[in-house]
Amino acid sequence: MERKVKALAFFLSFSAAGLLAAAAKSVQLELVAGTEQTQTFYIDAKHLRADSSSFRLTGADGSEVAFSFDLRYAPPADADRHFFNGRFVPKPNGYHSKWSAPASQEAFAHPGWLSFKKQPGVERYTLTYTTGTPDTVRPRPNATLRPWWIELMHDPQLHDPELLSFRKGTLSQLPDGGVEISHSFRWHADAYIADPRLKGRRLIAVLRSAGLNGFFSVPFYNPLIPRTNAINGYFKTPPGAPTDLCVEGRVANRSGDLFRGPYGFMNVRPVQEVGQVHALYLQSPPEEIPITVKLNSRLYHLGDRLRITTDGLGHELLHPVGPGIARVERWEPKECTIVASLKTPDGKAVKTFTGEVFRLEGVSPGFYRLEVALQSRRAIPETIVTKTFAVEIQNGPVWTLQE
Repeated sequence: MERKVKALAFFLSFSAAGLLAAAAKSVQLELVAGTEQTQTFYIDAKHLRADSSSFRLTGADGSEVAFSFDLRYAPPADADRHFFNGRFVPKPNGYHSKWSAPASQEAFAHPGWLSFKKQPGVERYTLTYTTGTPDTVRPRPNATLRPWWIELMHDPQLHDPELLSFRKGTLSQLPDGGVEISHSFRWHADAYIADPRLKGRRLIAVLRSAGLNGFFSVPFYNPLIPRTNAINGYFKTPPGAPTDLCVEGRVANRSGDLFRGPYGFMNVRPVQEVGQVHALYLQSPPEEIPITVKLNSRLYHLGDRLRITTDGLGHELLHPVGPGIARVERWEPKECTIVASLKTPDGKAVKTFTGEVFRLEGVSPGFYRLEVALQSRRAIPETIVTKTFAVEIQNGPVWTLQE
C-alpha cells in the first residue's frame, strides 16, 4: 500500500510538472524603434506572463542586443486620480496625489521599462521570452543602457550614509539596505540626479518604510503650489512589515536651479522607539496623455471647410503599440499625415481627403461616418491614432434677393 501511495505521489508530481512545462510557450514580439538613440518600451510583463529571466533582444540580423529591464513606478492602473477616499483629488501636486499599500503587494512597481541603444540603420528588433508566472517577473537593470529618468536617486536603497545628514547615534544601517532611525534625517542634494531636463516633467516617488509618522520631501521646485517642494508626502506607517507610499508631483519649468534648498527632508518620528526607511525610488516617467484627433464640427453645409486638429504631438508620451506594449515616443507634426475617409452608414467610401483642412464638395447631403487616421511618414509607417466621427451634411440655406 505504501509503495502504491509513493508511486501515486510521484505520478501526480510528474504530471503537474509536465502540465507546467506544457503551459509555458515561447513568444516573439516585434519592436519598431523610434528616433531616439536610447529606445525605451514599457513591457507589461505581468499581463503578458513574460518570464523576464528568459528575455532575449535581437536585431534584424539576429545578433544579441544588450538591454536594461527596470521597474516602472506608478499608481495602480485602476487608481482613480480624480476621486479618492471620498474626496476630489486635484492635479498631481506632490501633496494630495498619493496612495499607500503594503510593500508585499508591490502595488506601485510595474515591470517594466525595457531600454536599449538603437543600432545604426536598424529599425526592427525582436524580444523573445518564455511565458511563466508572476513570480518570474524580475528586473534586470543595466544603468549604462537606460534613460536618465528611470532612477533619480543615486542610492535608492540607502546603502551609503555619506549621502545622508543625521544626528549622531540616531541612524544605523540595516543588513540588506535601508536604515533604522530614532530621529529625522535628510538627503543631501548630491543624492539626487539633478538633470536640467527634469524641468516641467512628472515626478513619481515611492517611499518604503515601517513604524514612522511624518513626511518626506523631494526639494525640486513645485509648479502647482508655490514656495514648496515638488514632493511632500505625509504618511504614517505601522511597525513591522513595511508599507509603500506613492506620491505623484511635477517639477516646475523655471529658469535657474532645480533645487529649492540643499536637502531633501525625512521629517519623521518613530511610532515606537525606532522606525525603518527601506528605500526611496524616484522616477520621472513620460506623460500618459494619448495623442488625439479632433473635428471642428459634426454638422456641415455643402462647401464648408472641414478642419481636423491634433493634440499631443511634439511631446514625450507613452504611446501604445500593441497589447501590453507601449513605446516612449515624441511624434513631431512634420512626421505625420492626416488621412480621412467619408463613408455612408453602411461603410461605402464616398470621398477620401488628405491634410488638416478640406472642402466638402461633390457629395450628397445626408448622414456619414468620417474615419480619420493619423499616420507617420517614417521609414516604417505606423498608424498613430484612429477615430470615427458621425457627421451630417446639409444643402444649406438658399439666399434670395428681395426687391
